[in-house]
Amino acid sequence: MGIVNVAEQISGQDATFARADGSGNVDYAATRVFNVLLDDPATNAYDAVGAAGIPTVGASHPDNSSLKMVTKIGRRQGRLLVVVSCTYAGPESPLSAPYERSWRMASSIEPVDLAYDGTPIVNPVGDRYTGVTMPVDDAIYVVTRNEASDPVQAISDSFRTCSSHNITIGAVTFLAGTAKIKITSDRVVNGVTYYYRVTYETAFRPGPGGWQWYQEVRGRRYWDNTLLASGEKRLVLARDDDGQFVTEPVRLDATGLRLVPSDPSVFVTIQILHPVNYNLLGIY
Repeated sequence: MGIVNVAEQISGQDATFARADGSGNVDYAATRVFNVLLDDPATNAYDAVGAAGIPTVGASHPDNSSLKMVTKIGRRQGRLLVVVSCTYAGPESPLSAPYERSWRMASSIEPVDLAYDGTPIVNPVGDRYTGVTMPVDDAIYVVTRNEASDPVQAISDSFRTCSSHNITIGAVTFLAGTAKIKITSDRVVNGVTYYYRVTYETAFRPGPGGWQWYQEVRGRRYWDNTLLASGEKRLVLARDDDGQFVTEPVRLDATGLRLVPSDPSVFVTIQILHPVNYNLLGIY
């Protein structure tokens, strides 16, 4: 005795969109309508409103999870029929909001010993300058978006990394190794739901080595082009023209041989930061 059947109507449902404030935020509202068939006229509308199959207050709308059911009203339409209207309300889903994108510059004072093209900064007789510092500016590309889950894995994966692949923004391509990322996140609670507002800051440093360590090959020992019986290279301490041990490292080639003054310097890029494909984040 009581409730025989609960069925949702196709007709009678609606959706409302209303601009809520001057910032352009939009409030959504929607209504779902259910027919509750009874087998006893004594069964009242309160019983019908609480029937199995009627959503509970706070339940999400099946087509938009950001909408929550706030009221439900039962109206008797006949001796054995109660129509229940369920009203949902809430903001537009924050997960569908467009990404926010901006550029800024970050400035720092850093020691420099290489020119823009990677050549050493030296005086007219070839001695390197030491203790030179200058302002350095890095372009920062900032993307903020709303995400459904905690980005802790992406944050963990970004520690001590740089870009392993080229990154293209607009018509400009930044080469692999020239991008380094920082990820921050805030949990935003909206009623009974929440989402994460995640900011990705990509710092670009073009030039030799990018964010990796770009270094001229030098050392106080060098290979004298002799192999030991073990097959290892024989290394000797470098001396100056007066036969004294050098106080500054001398220039070497990629094999460890000592360079003569007329030889160009040799540079290597040391992979200090772990290369990671930032393009997989989908923010560029």
